[in-house]
Amino acid sequence: MEEFFSKAEFDLPVFCNHATTLKPHHTNLRLLEKPRTTDDVCISHLPSSVREHVVVIGARDALYEFVTPLRSVHLNDTRTIVFVVDTLPTRDQLLYLTYFDDVYVLKGDTTGTASADSFARCRLTVCGNVIVLPTNRQYQNSLLRAENENDAMMRTGDEPMVDFSSMMTTLKIQATFSFVDTITVLSHPENSRFIARAGAGPWLIDQELEKAFHKKKEVHDKDYCQPANVEGCVFIERSFENLLCTVFFNEDITEILSQLMCSPGFKNQKAEMSSHLFLIDLPPAFDRKSFGHLFHCLLQRNVVAMGLYRWAAWTAGPVTTKTTPSYMYICPLPDTVLTMDDQVYVLSKYEPH
Repeated sequence: MEEFFSKAEFDLPVFCNHATTLKPHHTNLRLLEKPRTTDDVCISHLPSSVREHVVVIGARDALYEFVTPLRSVHLNDTRTIVFVVDTLPTRDQLLYLTYFDDVYVLKGDTTGTASADSFARCRLTVCGNVIVLPTNRQYQNSLLRAENENDAMMRTGDEPMVDFSSMMTTLKIQATFSFVDTITVLSHPENSRFIARAGAGPWLIDQELEKAFHKKKEVHDKDYCQPANVEGCVFIERSFENLLCTVFFNEDITEILSQLMCSPGFKNQKAEMSSHLFLIDLPPAFDRKSFGHLFHCLLQRNVVAMGLYRWAAWTAGPVTTKTTPSYMYICPLPDTVLTMDDQVYVLSKYEPH
């Protein structure tokens, strides 16, 4: 069995078939020696001692796939994960979660009149992040079942409405808890313009950039350049379509993405050679230094700096507001000056301290 674990590819079927014989030292996951019960996983209220946790709203399936990268041994810390769902997952899905510590499922309404109660029970006011996932899968599946081209064209006109539930949940959170870091997964890029940033209310793309896009770019590109996308508070599901098309020409892309996201695997020689993507705070010694200097210093520690996450500029007054959006800066110029507000995307075997 030990030899099997060292050579097999790790995936959900393998985990399901061998969960009772898997031990923490077999995998790159933080697994419990003794599984919890499903009653321990399903809760009505999150304990008052929990803070800085991750709240996931709208997930009905793939709970296991969401949890595993956040329970990688390559991460220095693990955070509590709470799934807020309107319908409880299947028993099999709950059983997968019993092998992980500090993972909970809470049944609640996030779009209707009872949303305030659900937000209170998952302690939204003291959480670290909120992830809002699409919930209207039934409508999306109906698009796939279109019987002919005319039917599909008729449905496409209403297609953006599949994001309605996600957008309503996000806007409710932003209206009441504007300080909470929220990431919303949308099916259609054009809907990102309705997502407000904290403290600033709804906004659209910069007026000058708007004019430039009308002259040179297609509307599709403009939607992806909305500040909500640039800040990283919106993720567009259609981005995966581009990746899937590219995989046809380069099969290594799936493996690269798996490694970057700390996807689980068995402990073997291949796993020991893999690196992962982490976002770290800028070390104080590099304040006001160049990105090129940072790159060479980290490279000496077998860590590759790949980009920056630059935080927004704020204006203090009667109401503190953002004056510019935060944004990701990949492959910065070597002479880019760093500040203590910057965070760094690095490629490393383990999360740097």
